[in-house]
Amino acid sequence: MGFNRLVSCLCAAAIAFTAIPMTADAAAVPASKKELNLVFDPPKPKKFSPDSLPEIELTGGLLFQLIASEIALQRNELGAAYSTYMNVAEETGDPRLAERAVQIAQVAQAPREIMRSVLLWNKLAPGNRHAQEMLIRIGLHYQEYNKILLTTQSFLSQVEDPGKVILGLQSQLLIGKDRKKALTFFRKATEKFKRLPETKLGLARLEGLAGNQKAAEKFAKESYKQKPNPESVMTLVSVLLQKKSNAGQKEARQVLSQYLAKNPKDLRIRDSYAHLLLLSSDYNQLIELVKKYPNDYEFELSTAVSLLQNNHEAEAEVLLTKLAKLPQDDAENGTIPQKALLLLSEVSLENKKYEEALALADRVVGSMKPAALIQKANVYSHEDKHKEALEVLKQVDPGDNSAVAEEVAAVESRLIAELNGDTEALKTLEKYLQKYPESKSLFYEAAMIAERLDLISMAENYLKRALEIDPNFANAYNSLGYTLLERTNRLKEAGENIRKAYQLDPSNPYILDSMGWLSFKEKKYTEAIGYLNDALQLLESEDIMLHLAEAYWVSDQKDEARLVLKRAKELWPDSEDTEALIKRLGIKE
Repeated sequence: MGFNRLVSCLCAAAIAFTAIPMTADAAAVPASKKELNLVFDPPKPKKFSPDSLPEIELTGGLLFQLIASEIALQRNELGAAYSTYMNVAEETGDPRLAERAVQIAQVAQAPREIMRSVLLWNKLAPGNRHAQEMLIRIGLHYQEYNKILLTTQSFLSQVEDPGKVILGLQSQLLIGKDRKKALTFFRKATEKFKRLPETKLGLARLEGLAGNQKAAEKFAKESYKQKPNPESVMTLVSVLLQKKSNAGQKEARQVLSQYLAKNPKDLRIRDSYAHLLLLSSDYNQLIELVKKYPNDYEFELSTAVSLLQNNHEAEAEVLLTKLAKLPQDDAENGTIPQKALLLLSEVSLENKKYEEALALADRVVGSMKPAALIQKANVYSHEDKHKEALEVLKQVDPGDNSAVAEEVAAVESRLIAELNGDTEALKTLEKYLQKYPESKSLFYEAAMIAERLDLISMAENYLKRALEIDPNFANAYNSLGYTLLERTNRLKEAGENIRKAYQLDPSNPYILDSMGWLSFKEKKYTEAIGYLNDALQLLESEDIMLHLAEAYWVSDQKDEARLVLKRAKELWPDSEDTEALIKRLGIKE
């Protein structure tokens, strides 16, 4: 067997190399350029051409090195295999061996080695298309724009579909930190293709990120006019919404509506249009849109949920009533009719129509039956029939569904709290925690009860345990931070936890309230008022209103404080908390 044939066989074995497109996630090359401490000095590119392979004699020593490397790969000794292939590639000048080293470095996710082997591959095969593609990708990730400009221009001039490559190019540039440099590079790299719709699409996105809104809108409209497709539609809509005006929102709706009229099967655009109608509070148009898709039950259900969240019960009930009539044993319908019944039951519960809520829950069969029984327990709880609720919970068979079992435990503890107090409820939860030691929700529930019992250290420990289970549990960070803020003098630690919660879930009204109250404690009253008003727009809560009123009062905005308190008294006329705040602040009505 000759050297060339052996190398071809080895390079086809063990690790199948798939060229990573320019749209791939840059996380595959995680280290920074500074950390690599390598000089990124790529060779000048040549036109695409077959690799020039050197004449090499297959000696016993060379054969041993190559076979030993493959054995090392089988043993997962990637470092040894990589080093051997790089050494042999440099000694022989064979680009296939450098390519093989790239493959191994990628599998090992070793940034330094990826860069070294890609540079060597391009040096040995400057006309290899795949080598140039990898070089461009590496250069983009490390923002070595000037050093890969010539290669990128050459690459684009030779590929059959430059538009496709340009789309991938701008996708990777979008994640670069220096947006102005990325935009400048893209302009230069695509100069010969500036009339392509893909180039204009990329310019629209990059100009927008660089803060050039007028240019972004111009290119977005040109791209959409030239090549109307989901990408150009969504880019134009995004640019229009950046104007943050009613006119921009209206124009965005028109773009989506017109495109959807010609492409009614494009569900991505339909869902985006529905979302924008919700944001615009155009519920009549949303209902009309739903009517155009009469058999898309998932769309109807999600729309009904959105309507409920926006306090449009009447419109939601029309959709849910239709869905609830679907056969529950039809596999095509899935759990949609059961979910519709449960949502209708929840609506009835909110309106204190308890018999109706129970009747709707009783109609649920199949896999959603446990959820229906939990719903019945909730209804009984609202009627202060706590013993009946506990009896219903005994009927729930969670099977292997841990989520259902944990929900039963949480509801049971709340019922016991009503019947026998928080101490007994906490004992109940502690028993369940022994059974479900990885349940973040039960640890959270236990923490809330411990906090009510003034067992602050216990509450803190429970919340920290919940965060060990799920480090991205925003509500746990928020509760921990708020408890520390209100019940201890550990202001700095409280702030760290609340800000972490905000970072994870910035649109949560409870977290916004905590951010506002934290700012208040830090005497940043203007900032506090901003957060609290944002929270109040999402949720009319007494706690939020009282926090906002106090922030207004302390910042000498007395009239605003009085207006907020007046609204609070209208919503909660018998509230002792509102009266206590009025008295504490010395407000005369």
